[in-house]
Amino acid sequence: MKRIGTIGAAALLTGAGLTLGMGGCEVIDTYHSEKVEGRRISGRTLSQLANPPRSEESMFELLGPPTRSMAQTDGEVVHVWEFSREKRGGANIAFVIDADERKVEQQTVYVKVRDGYVAEYWADGDYPIDLTIAY
Repeated sequence: MKRIGTIGAAALLTGAGLTLGMGGCEVIDTYHSEKVEGRRISGRTLSQLANPPRSEESMFELLGPPTRSMAQTDGEVVHVWEFSREKRGGANIAFVIDADERKVEQQTVYVKVRDGYVAEYWADGDYPIDLTIAY
């Protein structure tokens, strides 16, 4: 019985030594995925809302349909465009680690409409937008 135990331990150590001798790790699998929802709106596109005052109809032609719209008690409407992008990637490495990376980018654009015309707009999120208008 001792002999079988010794042979088993030797085989286990030999197998571990071979694995370490071959670099210690082996990439078994890698993966990447990207999930995009909505439409990203650039600062340049948004700046087109300001001059001349843009109608609600031409705003929709420029920006497309909003993600949602919210009627205000004073009769104004705030239209919202939401954008998100999630990137995932990683690798499964034998005997060492399962590496996973996730990056999420988001942007929300708000446009307030009063009496059928764009009254105000702003944005927040991971895409800073310069709302300065160049003449």
